[in-house]
Amino acid sequence: MKHVKLFEQFLNESKLKNVKFISHKTGIKAMDQVEAMFDDETFVTYGIFVKDTNVPRQDKGSEFFTIESGSKYFDNSTKRPVNKFYYADEIPSKWKSVFNELKGMYEKDFKE
Repeated sequence: MKHVKLFEQFLNESKLKNVKFISHKTGIKAMDQVEAMFDDETFVTYGIFVKDTNVPRQDKGSEFFTIESGSKYFDNSTKRPVNKFYYADEIPSKWKSVFNELKGMYEKDFKE
């Protein structure tokens, strides 16, 4: 339990770095994305579908969150590779604040 509390405290104190916006105009045509470095070995991404895709749960306005970390993404990493994809209603509570921070950045700074 102590490790969970320390992790949640770390999440609540996080300062995302290297924030980058990927528009549907220049990236994947159906979505806008805001990605950032959560720590030295973890990328996090907020995304929103801006067009319908004819794929279940990927309608216009649907939001998602991804976590990518480990040796597959970072050359000198000792962590095992992790790639997680969550729709907005599936995000674990420990990551919800990071999702909301990225979503807030999108709505404030990038939404067209």
